[in-house]
Amino acid sequence: MSNREQSRTEKNERPSEAQNPSDIENESHSERQLTGLAWFLVVVAVLSPTFLYALDNTVMATVRPSIVDTFGHIETLTWLSISYPMGELGANPLWFVTF
Repeated sequence: MSNREQSRTEKNERPSEAQNPSDIENESHSERQLTGLAWFLVVVAVLSPTFLYALDNTVMATVRPSIVDTFGHIETLTWLSISYPMGELGANPLWFVTF
């Protein structure tokens, strides 16, 4: 078989990237390995950091006006807005080492 014929056969054997919807329905679906309580704990573990980060930013947004009033400089608002998330990100390696 020549190289040209071999490459044609390889192209024909490769699955196409764009599959028909009927092909997708016919594929066997594997069962997920986490079920019940283990699945619930994984979902809570994944979603709780997002919730806590949003809660932290909500608290910080509530406190910002009083911080600006205390220091009396509105031009420092951008630094105040970014300093808290930067502090959180800076503490992440410490938590990584701890756990």
